[in-house]
Amino acid sequence: MRLILWLILTASVMAQEAESKAWSNTTDLSWVETGGNSESSTIGFKNETKWSKGKHAFALNLAAVRAESGLTTVFAVGEANNPVFVENTETRLSDERYAMKAQYDYSFSAMTSWFSGIEWDRNEFAGIKNRTTLSSGIAHIWIKNDQMSYSNKVGLQYTDEEPVQVVEGIETEYAGLRANSAYMRKLGKNGTFKNDVDVVLNLNDTDDYRADVVFSYAVNINARLALKTSLQFLYDHQPAYKSVPLFDDDVQTGTVPFQLDDTDRVFTTSLVVTF
Repeated sequence: MRLILWLILTASVMAQEAESKAWSNTTDLSWVETGGNSESSTIGFKNETKWSKGKHAFALNLAAVRAESGLTTVFAVGEANNPVFVENTETRLSDERYAMKAQYDYSFSAMTSWFSGIEWDRNEFAGIKNRTTLSSGIAHIWIKNDQMSYSNKVGLQYTDEEPVQVVEGIETEYAGLRANSAYMRKLGKNGTFKNDVDVVLNLNDTDDYRADVVFSYAVNINARLALKTSLQFLYDHQPAYKSVPLFDDDVQTGTVPFQLDDTDRVFTTSLVVTF
């Protein structure tokens, strides 16, 4: 009887451990704040939750960045030999972006799989109020060992964009071709370098394409914590527009569309928590 109870308990514990190993979660947190003569604050958050069992895998990614800066103006009132200083600080939003991605993978073999996913992002400072994409394709791992890995993804994608400034003649819904490469290399005992490249091409207008390139380096503190620095380039060959005021003899007569820069750069230092 004791042996049967022990076997049942052991099987239960092993099942719980196997189930817990199927799930993993990684969180990146960053925070920068300045005060005194200048005031600013920036908070960044990334989270990746993964599940895998047999030939099936699922991943959910969330990301957010919000930055505020304070502009302080000072003026004096009263007499020159006894002035009264008045300070006024106006807080302005200088960056705000959000992103979500959910992807399902089905493995045909240890190296090849099929993927399907949905993404949403918002970056109004880059002219995108809402962008939703649906994608599906084939992924292949070319190299995978303890020291290095390299893989590619190729697929089709449908994009639906809601720009901040609508411009006549600019497509907001289109089918596209998507390609991705992911490279990882262990550096030393605790360091990891990664490079991810994601490119989307509008099949209706091949002059319309965008790329997301990320370089990162992480150093493990222990099994759960790591420090990571990353540099991200967001390139859009046909960037979005924003509305700017139109003046005539110092009198605003309306607004006109202004095309934004084609490249955004994001440098981040963060604490990574894995469990």
